[in-house]
Amino acid sequence: MAWDDLTPEERELLIEQYLILLIGIVDTPVPTNLHLHKEFFILRNVAPDLSEVIKFEKHMYGPYSPDLNEALKNPVYYPDAFEFYIKDLPLVKRMIVDISLTPKGKAAFRELLKEYSHAEPFKEFLAIAKAIRLMYDPLDVEELLLLIYSTFKEWTKYSSIYRSLMAPARRKHLAYELYKKGIISKSKYQELLEATL
Repeated sequence: MAWDDLTPEERELLIEQYLILLIGIVDTPVPTNLHLHKEFFILRNVAPDLSEVIKFEKHMYGPYSPDLNEALKNPVYYPDAFEFYIKDLPLVKRMIVDISLTPKGKAAFRELLKEYSHAEPFKEFLAIAKAIRLMYDPLDVEELLLLIYSTFKEWTKYSSIYRSLMAPARRKHLAYELYKKGIISKSKYQELLEATL
């Protein structure tokens, strides 16, 4: 089936399935809603077909998908698949945190694996999803946003915190943390140190 031919219902089902797969591929919860959106954004840059299903828009914290948000909060096809909390965080205020699968969500994850694990593209998708989770989950919100903003500058247009993150002292500290964690190369670290608004 061509992605363009998807009905709204088919799109919704796929979005919920992708959510279950990304959340379920690692045993620990996705730290925040920001992580969830940014990880899907990275994933869609690696798996271009995904961009036909999950749409993103420029938002106050960079790339954001209303589709993902709605599917997480009000799933239609997998009700009670997701659990999360709301917490006040520095910089970004109230945020959905600790996003994980409920027992129903884990059962759906296992069903999806059983149904599609013979397909090579599915295996590749899972491998990439797992690598993205393992790389980006450990980052705090500021480190994550600096990485996204410095890599996808065109997505900073409506960011409410871009200027504070790019302030020289803050940017240098965050860049050092990213470099120390092995997330960015020495040349990317230098680039961030020399970056201007």
